[in-house]
Amino acid sequence: MRIKAIALVILVMLGLAFAADFPCQGKVTGDNLVIRAKPGVHFEKLGNFTRGEQVTAVSLQDGWLEVRLPSRVRAWVTSDSVDDTGEVLRDACPLYCGPGIVFTSFYKVKRGSHLQVIHSNAVNWRLVKVPAEATAWVNAAFVLLDEPAADKTAKAEDLKNAAAQKAAEELARRKADEELARRKAEEELARRKADEELARRKAE
Repeated sequence: MRIKAIALVILVMLGLAFAADFPCQGKVTGDNLVIRAKPGVHFEKLGNFTRGEQVTAVSLQDGWLEVRLPSRVRAWVTSDSVDDTGEVLRDACPLYCGPGIVFTSFYKVKRGSHLQVIHSNAVNWRLVKVPAEATAWVNAAFVLLDEPAADKTAKAEDLKNAAAQKAAEELARRKADEELARRKAEEELARRKADEELARRKAE
């Protein structure tokens, strides 16, 4: 268990080291990553992310990532908060985990926004589809965040510079080899001429 905990910490450090700026993209590394209403294991479960699923992280708090919710997540609002078309009628309309104020409110929708109503129950609550901008929380240890675009650009530039330097070094090496071959050829020609001159003198 201790090794596993250390591994999870390393994953978090690796992911967050790449993502100094939010929002940023990430990939889920755990199976059935639980989505919580707030940053803590005692808060209600809203759903799950599957391994390999892409997420958008918007903030970090005490080892928990605030992420955009997938469209499959549902929430509850009071019936007087939205009309029959789903238009939000009140300021900062809270989304609840269940049909009652005893459940945690995890996000607030602006007046004038539109929510897709799934159904209404008999106690003045409506089940709605969460809007695209809604967020909740997941354990940061199970999300590997992408490198920021600036880091990717810098790395690409470094690779380009390294490739250019390598090409320049290769060109310089080839020129040095050609120069060495030329000198050897000249020395060989001079030696042959000397040998021929020596042979001629002996013949005389």
